[in-house]
Amino acid sequence: MNDIENPTQQPLTPAYLLKESYGLYGEKFWALFRIALVPAVLAYLWRYIFQLVVHQMAVAGWIGFESGKFALLIATGWIDGAFYWVVSSFFFAAVATTVLGVAGKDSPAVSDAFTQARARLGVLAAGALLCWTVFWLGRAVATYGLMNALDRLSLRLGFYATVAVLSIPSLLLAGLLARLALTVPVLMDKPTASLKEAMGTSVKKTEGWELFFMMFLVKSALLALGLYWLANHGLDWLWQRHMLTQTTYPWFARALYICIAAAVESPMFIAFSVLYRDSSSSREKALSAAAIE
Repeated sequence: MNDIENPTQQPLTPAYLLKESYGLYGEKFWALFRIALVPAVLAYLWRYIFQLVVHQMAVAGWIGFESGKFALLIATGWIDGAFYWVVSSFFFAAVATTVLGVAGKDSPAVSDAFTQARARLGVLAAGALLCWTVFWLGRAVATYGLMNALDRLSLRLGFYATVAVLSIPSLLLAGLLARLALTVPVLMDKPTASLKEAMGTSVKKTEGWELFFMMFLVKSALLALGLYWLANHGLDWLWQRHMLTQTTYPWFARALYICIAAAVESPMFIAFSVLYRDSSSSREKALSAAAIE
């Protein structure tokens, strides 16, 4: 295990975790941004290619809501999310490697962060697929039940109210799966740790932090929506002043969206990594103190 210490020796509270996470985010912004560009580009390319493939399958009549085609339609939804979760897990591993190196001499270079992540890609992918499958199934069942309940109660909500209500199961499931989020930092910190061992460690260290990470997720989602809203208005402003053409507009928009994704997706991964780093440090100090006594 790395020789990790909490340099501030402050109590591990939500306020401290927020301060430390965003402090590291600001300090290591450019390194984290460069790390995030790789998965952001991959995710964007996947979205474009996947939507094109699904469209062609629909045109060919392979998928649809008819009997025999619905199963393939459902499978495409799982495959789409599975790719994002695996890529996010790989990105998370690179961020964790960087954060866990902060207390040492220097944080790993971008290439080194991905090198360590690639070394554990198999177990990272297995963990990501397991969590995604639980989330996917749980969300589907919960959303179906919630929609039936709203229908039976004859509630007619507006679009945004409906989206907010149907987002509740996803948020609750995310809070539950946050108990397993420290699996990635454990795997990066302990090269020989198994997936089962890493998940067990994560469950122990995240006890009582579910609500904090649920609120963190809501904050991150609102921030991302706000930035994309501003980006779209900025693009419209440039278009109206003829600073963008029909040729440059799509490319500039894609580059802008990728940069926004790369900029806003790392804080939560930093927070998970800091929680692991400093909770591990506290445990080691307690064991050392007990040994001295």
